[in-house]
Formats: sequence, C-alpha cells, structure tokens
Amino acid sequence: MFFQMLFLWLGSLAISGYFMLRFKYPSVKVPACPDTCKLEYKTSVGSEAAFPLTKVDLCYDASSVNLKFTAHNETNYFFNSSYGTNDPINRYEVMGALIRNEHYDIRRYRKFEVAPNNVTSQAFNVADEHDVEKHTTTYITGAQRDGLISTTTLNQQEKTWVSDVKIPLPLLEVKDGEGKGTKWRMNFFRTVVGEKTFPKQEFGTWSRSRGASDTYVLSSSGKVKFV
Repeated sequence: MFFQMLFLWLGSLAISGYFMLRFKYPSVKVPACPDTCKLEYKTSVGSEAAFPLTKVDLCYDASSVNLKFTAHNETNYFFNSSYGTNDPINRYEVMGALIRNEHYDIRRYRKFEVAPNNVTSQAFNVADEHDVEKHTTTYITGAQRDGLISTTTLNQQEKTWVSDVKIPLPLLEVKDGEGKGTKWRMNFFRTVVGEKTFPKQEFGTWSRSRGASDTYVLSSSGKVKFV
C-alpha cells in the first residue's frame, strides 16, 4: 500500500511538472501611461491550433488601469443585442481580463468582459484553487458610476474591433496614486463564435492553460508588476 501511494504521488508530481514545463506562464513589467506593455496571443486554449490574433496594450496611471483590447481577423461580430450590463455576454463574443492583486487571497479576482457592442460585465469572483468548477460570483453594479469607462470601435473592412477600457484602481483594491510597485496575476482572453457555430466557441488566452475552465485557476495566470 505504501509503495502504491508513493507511486501515485510521484506520478502526480511528474504530471504537474510536465504541465509547468509545457505551459510557461509569462511575466511582464507594466509602465505608467502613456507608455504601454504590449501583449498578444494567437493559439487556442488546450491545443496548438491557430487562433485569431488578439492584442492587449496595458498601462496604469494615478487612478486607473488602462487596457486596449484589439481583436484581429474578426468575421462575426457576434453578440446578443438584448443583453445589458452584467448579462452573460460571454456566451457570445467578448474580450476580457482576469485581474488579481497579489497582496490578497489567491482565490479572489476581478473579471472584466466587453462585447463588440460595448456592453460590459464586471464581477468579483472567489475561486476554489483545487476545483475550477466551484466559484462564487458577485456582479459589480455601478462600476460606470465609479469611473469604469469602455469605448469600442468596429472596423469590418479591417476585420477588427477595439475596446479601450479604464478600470479604476479602487475597484481593484488599490488606492489612487498607489499603483506603482504593485504585483498582480492577470490573464487576458477572447471568445470567437458565429451564428453558424453557436454555442460552440473558440477560446484563446494570453497565459496558456490546459483548457478553458483552467483559465480561472489563478495559478495559470501571468505575473504582472507595475513599475
């Protein structure tokens, strides 16, 4: 029995080590605006299949985190026009971010999403690090009143859509003027789906993960430092 348990334990370590080697999580330094840290991704989650190029420009200022999401090779612009703020817009096409301040519990993070029609969803999540299917979600109401701003532009000729987003630092549990030096775990993602393929989505992320659900395990997120 002892050797069976030892074998299983060593096997689990080997599997964990394999994924750590295969999926190297990125680490970046983010400057104060107007300079930006430029990120991109173009592979599907859980495979090496090609994914439409997606870019994120990231910086911070005295009062907010500033994100510029750019979706390339877009052909669908697929969203539900009846949905409003904090509705399940991620059933369709969105770009978004998972953001956690490293100063706090690893299970706590903010989730932000924006659709091609500029409808947003923002939530405070508490995840179970050992069971990605278990987490609680509290939607953040009044975020726009508190200073969250998003502006989205579609360019069907260029097959792009771009969302410029400002997330107030206090919504991320940081006081105004205290962003410099803070450390974060972040991931950025995009869903791709059209009328003919709905509800089956393609899913891409900046920090690689083993599957779409694994994206919400914060240890799969990249490391970010504001400098």
